[in-house]
Amino acid sequence: MRRRIALLTVMAALLTCSFFNGPVQAETHTEVIESTAKSQLDSTILEKVKAALGEIAKGNEMKSDLKVMANASDNIHLEGELSQPAARFNVGYDKKKQRVDNTTIYYQIKDKDLALESAVLKKVNAFIAKFEDKKYPLTFSALWRVKSPYQDNEPRNYWVFWGTASLDIDLDKGNKIIARQSYSSAQVDKKLLNKAAYAINQLSREKVNLVHAERVKDEVAGSYFWHFEDHYDHHSVQIDAITNQVLKVDTIYTDWTSDKDFAKSFAKPKYTPKQAISAASGKVKSIFNVNLAGYKVTVKLNEYTFKKDKQPTIVGKINKEGKFYSFSLTP
Repeated sequence: MRRRIALLTVMAALLTCSFFNGPVQAETHTEVIESTAKSQLDSTILEKVKAALGEIAKGNEMKSDLKVMANASDNIHLEGELSQPAARFNVGYDKKKQRVDNTTIYYQIKDKDLALESAVLKKVNAFIAKFEDKKYPLTFSALWRVKSPYQDNEPRNYWVFWGTASLDIDLDKGNKIIARQSYSSAQVDKKLLNKAAYAINQLSREKVNLVHAERVKDEVAGSYFWHFEDHYDHHSVQIDAITNQVLKVDTIYTDWTSDKDFAKSFAKPKYTPKQAISAASGKVKSIFNVNLAGYKVTVKLNEYTFKKDKQPTIVGKINKEGKFYSFSLTP
């Protein structure tokens, strides 16, 4: 989570700094990175590119300068600029499938009121008013519009703000927002930080310095929590931002070497339900304050699910040694 924000924030900053480094030529100029690119860029492809841009930037015209790159895998990559509001764009075209695979437009943050649709802008402003930490206000340095309809993961059609926090606005899910704000450990309430460190200590018996924290509100999943990590991302904790209930504790103590080794190691359950409760109950009680007495247990590979009517559900994962390295709670 932290790495994603850090990487894309740097990219956003670079894009913001690189806007319009030189004058735009009046005539169309195509830079060909590979010799085959120019011949591949016909009028049909250009029309599809313009249509893809028109879908997510209505009324914003594409300037005539284009940079075109082609590769051996039937992909064409185009870079260019839009007119008003000024923006850069990237388009990926799959020549074999004859379709635009992905489109990204990079706006300057000062143009957000011009770039965003009125309904989205209204939603974003209302969300920020509730989510923003008055002590540590949100600041944004870049605004992207992304559409990638064929990718496996979501979101595929969204706006994203980058800066000290990130906001993803999923247009395919009614403009629902996923917001993440980063904090240093010194900026977080000491009691909350100690609670996260204690949870890790109860799971791994290690004292860990949690140096990274994020406050996350996910309207898609309906969750609002704090996420803590150590410097190397070896340990992490999630704590509900409203109730302060620990929701998840993870460590890196996995010991299988491959998918084949994993499947072989957990082909048969290591624990009976009674044994699983015995192995997990102490940690579950100390981490979540949940008593596993009377819980029913189901097993799938290395995952043990503990359920009881009208009680939180606990999921624990074990390594080859039979040690639990991860627990999560669903209220």
